[in-house]
Amino acid sequence: MRVMRRTARKKLQGAIRRITEWIKRNRHLPGREFIKGLNRRLVGHYNYYGLRGNSKDLWCFFQAAVKAAFKWLNRRGGKRKSFTWAVFSRALQKLGIAKPRITEKPHAPRVFA
Repeated sequence: MRVMRRTARKKLQGAIRRITEWIKRNRHLPGREFIKGLNRRLVGHYNYYGLRGNSKDLWCFFQAAVKAAFKWLNRRGGKRKSFTWAVFSRALQKLGIAKPRITEKPHAPRVFA
């Protein structure tokens, strides 16, 4: 049996708020640059919070970031929307957005002698 560790609710909400704010401030960047900056933030979050048992919160953070990117990138330009969800998800796949992953290294089994 293991103690499961998860991201604290306040920390997760704060991280989502910060990534959304970054997306709002940097939506003017060209596509590849925007994804590069977004990936840098996503991977940093995964590296810090990527513990075994925390994948649900990692996916929650990822989905919040994708939704915010869709919303704020669609607000660029004129009256018509830039993306539909189908076009947006294909663009993310092509540009290579960082998917959530567990980064915690498994410990060596303890041997009691």
